[in-house]
Amino acid sequence: MANISAARQGAATLVQPLSRPFAEVPRQSVLFHARESGPAWRLIHGCLRLDRITGGQHQLVQLALPGDWVGLEAVAQGHYQLQAQALTPCVVQQVDAPLADGSLWSRAWAQQQQRHVHMTQLRTGKVADRIECLLELLDLDGERVSKNHAAWPPLREIAEVVDATVETVCRVLAKRAPTTQPRGLRWLMPTGPALFSAVN
Repeated sequence: MANISAARQGAATLVQPLSRPFAEVPRQSVLFHARESGPAWRLIHGCLRLDRITGGQHQLVQLALPGDWVGLEAVAQGHYQLQAQALTPCVVQQVDAPLADGSLWSRAWAQQQQRHVHMTQLRTGKVADRIECLLELLDLDGERVSKNHAAWPPLREIAEVVDATVETVCRVLAKRAPTTQPRGLRWLMPTGPALFSAVN
């Protein structure tokens, strides 16, 4: 597998030649930029954030989860409309998406509807409920989270996804009772330098 790595602001996406149409996208790296041309991809592992870029500002539009197609608009329109960036470490697969394949495009449309529902759940209601929804969507494993913060989104990105402040997210995560944590998740709140690293 190849690494796809790019800076968050303005860098070109770097794709190494692949022997198979799979690639790794490290956390916070860019798979493709808006207005670029390129292939469609299917997300195999991890979570991508799809952003609208206006005036250098990033506006979160949607999250892509394993099994989702991303970049299909480049097949139909010749370029990507959104930027795709890894919220967590990802593995993607380059795919063919013929315009004549009605079944694929129908499934992609259904995927879009489901992700719109998810974004509504992530942006409305109590912050604690929004965070629980995000954790379930990301399917995070507790042991991995506590020992390897690199596998987690930065706290500031969690806050951005659920439309809350970093301080609020920290308080909610610190208060989560072990009996209510999904999939055995045990959030160990970092302090000092570790907290700065987790936020950034």
